[in-house]
Amino acid sequence: MTPKLDFSLPVYALAPLAGYTDLPFRNVVKKFGADLTVSEMLSSNALAYGSAKTLKMLERSPNENPYSVQIAGAEDDIVRRAVEVLNGVDDIDIIDLNCGCPVPKIVCHGSGSALLNDLPRMARIIETIKKTSNKSTLSVKIRLGFESKNHIEIAKLVESCGADFLAVHGRTRAGKFKAPVDYDAIGEIKEAISIPVIANGDIDSFEKAQWVLNHTKADG
Repeated sequence: MTPKLDFSLPVYALAPLAGYTDLPFRNVVKKFGADLTVSEMLSSNALAYGSAKTLKMLERSPNENPYSVQIAGAEDDIVRRAVEVLNGVDDIDIIDLNCGCPVPKIVCHGSGSALLNDLPRMARIIETIKKTSNKSTLSVKIRLGFESKNHIEIAKLVESCGADFLAVHGRTRAGKFKAPVDYDAIGEIKEAISIPVIANGDIDSFEKAQWVLNHTKADG
């Protein structure tokens, strides 16, 4: 099994984006030096029920090392079954739980950023993955809150449930992809918890990445 992601130096990760971060694109980005690549977001329901299209999306490029698969789900039993499917796939190092997607069709099913509105459910799902998974690492992707910010509460919950690291999109769900990214809030999360934090949101150049690392003190 691949060793855990090394956060002794800043980690540069390709954020998952549905419809974009497919295998060929990840393969190219990896050749440009990305430390971590993440699959497109996969439905736990689709995994649990054996969707051939979704199972095909699990494939990794030989140079993706480590490789993370992001899942979304709203029911701990379905998520458990999805993780059992992932347990049978050797080439996955990290399972990432999406608690940030703001898209209405995801939110109305209770997954993605909807979990920020139901922290007990979010905790159960993280704990279910931790208990069921045979992978080396569990990460969680969050936003700063649903309608308003409660980012410290969310981050501490993620840590207490056993996640190994956290990726933070510096907007609330209400902010979609348009509101200014709150890098100060990402820095507050970094100060409040002891697991590594990856900053996310509008990082579109090397210079911006360096500024965000310096400003937030994040680990990637």
